[in-house]
Amino acid sequence: MTPTIALSHGPLTASIAALGAELQSFTRDGDELMWQPRAGHWQQTAPWLFPVVGRLRDGGFSHRGRWHEMPLHGFAASQAFDLLAQAPDSVQLQLRASERTRKLYPFDFRLLVSYRLDADGLAMDIAVHNDGDETLPFGFGAHPGFALPGRLDGWRLQFERPEAASVWRLQPDPPPWGLRAATAEPFRWDAPGSLQLHPHLFDRDAVILDPVRSSWVALVHRRHGERLRLQFRGAPTLGLWARPGAPFICIEPWWGRDDDAASPHALLAKPQLHKLPAGAVFEAGMRIATSQCER
Repeated sequence: MTPTIALSHGPLTASIAALGAELQSFTRDGDELMWQPRAGHWQQTAPWLFPVVGRLRDGGFSHRGRWHEMPLHGFAASQAFDLLAQAPDSVQLQLRASERTRKLYPFDFRLLVSYRLDADGLAMDIAVHNDGDETLPFGFGAHPGFALPGRLDGWRLQFERPEAASVWRLQPDPPPWGLRAATAEPFRWDAPGSLQLHPHLFDRDAVILDPVRSSWVALVHRRHGERLRLQFRGAPTLGLWARPGAPFICIEPWWGRDDDAASPHALLAKPQLHKLPAGAVFEAGMRIATSQCER
């Protein structure tokens, strides 16, 4: 069984798994805000995406004359993180490059994930360290799934700012399925900065805002008001996804994106990846702010 770390602060609790440093539960007054996996639905809750976001063309990349296979969204979610520090309301975990990770990704890195509860939310801070002597190319993303009690059409997403009238989608069948489409396409918003959820919204997989203009997105119920607000700083891209008709929504800040059909195989040539110099540190963060919603 995967070890978990329990945090609490007043009416808030959180549970984090050592496997993938994944947030598995976040409650306020006993009300579960996160999606809980169930049979026939998505089997994760809030995985971290590293060292890539989405799919790479042909399922891998080349570096220094060698081909490396890379799973969807990278490998961090399947790795056991080490515990660095723990307090009643906070924890810091670390994934360090190992012989196993170097077979997939031949770079020396450290990925640090920190969680901290406070009076009205959960802060998450991320740091990527380049411990090697060459440039570290990587993408990073969050994939938190939030529970949607009741009818799906009772919920909407409210953005800080009006977003663009076009979005990016993933390439449908035939192959290369799952790569980013070559061009953005028009998208119908219910109102500026407002998106009504419905069972067919994700029939064509994710809705991708690139660039995203907002720095927060709120999950709002038609009758009960705002349930939570996901705040993120500096993320250039935001993915929205759920299994069609499922009672959850993933709001995903990304510092990276999928390949498209024309993407180069060479990892260092992929334009969507960060290129972190030797010895440097990349930092990002986000926060789930809770509201006193009845549901």
